[in-house]
Parts: sequence; structure tokens; C-alpha cells
Amino acid sequence: MDKEDERLVEIYRAASVPEAHAIRLALEEAGFEVDVQGELLQGGAGELPMGWSTSPRIMVPESQAEEARERIDRVTLRPNAAER
Repeated sequence: MDKEDERLVEIYRAASVPEAHAIRLALEEAGFEVDVQGELLQGGAGELPMGWSTSPRIMVPESQAEEARERIDRVTLRPNAAER
């Protein structure tokens, strides 16, 4: 399967559009292929309920998911990263 045909999987939901793009940039600089989905949903405040369902999603090819999650843990210094 070509990388272009590989299924994208969600690896992170950002709290905001700026956070999503900061993570996207960090991942791209490390060589990952990244797509941010749902970023326009936060602009629909008032029409859509804000929260988890409208949070921007960080998507990567399935083959890069585990390594990309580890990178996010290092970049964001998530408290439970060492427990994974």
C-alpha cells in the first residue's frame, strides 16, 4: 500500500486550533505526514456545542501513529507519557 493510500488515524485532539497547528508543525519538522481535521468546527460556536466533538484532530498515516504519539508526549510534556 502506498503512503498516499494509507488510512489516516487520529492520534490527538487539540484544545484549540493554535495548539493543533503547533503540534502539526512539531510533527512535520520530525518528518511525519500530518493532517489537521475539524479545525473549522470551532468557528461554528453558537451553532455547534463546543467541546470534544468540535476539537481539531491530529491525523497521521496508521504506520506512523505510535511514533507520532510518542513525539507528541515529548513535545507537550503530557503527565502520563511515561506510564504508556
